[in-house]
Amino acid sequence: MTDIKADSIVKLNSGGPKMTSVEGPDQEGLVECIWFNASKKLEVHRFKLSSLVIVEESENALTAAWEKATDKEKQELIEKIEATLPKEKRIEETLPEGTLGVEE
Repeated sequence: MTDIKADSIVKLNSGGPKMTSVEGPDQEGLVECIWFNASKKLEVHRFKLSSLVIVEESENALTAAWEKATDKEKQELIEKIEATLPKEKRIEETLPEGTLGVEE
């Protein structure tokens, strides 16, 4: 089961817009969510927990893995990525020094 809590970014299992959960599921298993519709109007609705999925989970996992990696592991990954890119797209050419948290 997903760990939806206050401020989780979620969407319906069937798709739709990204929404922010106001808080975790209540005693009825419902999660109150807010989002802006296509007309920029704030919408509020309660959904069954089973109908929601966290959409930022993979991004959070990648961020956590990067933060745990050693400087050597980060440098190796950067080098592998750079080897696949044309020179003008390489990370060291486009980002300010220290952006990735790797000591040069």
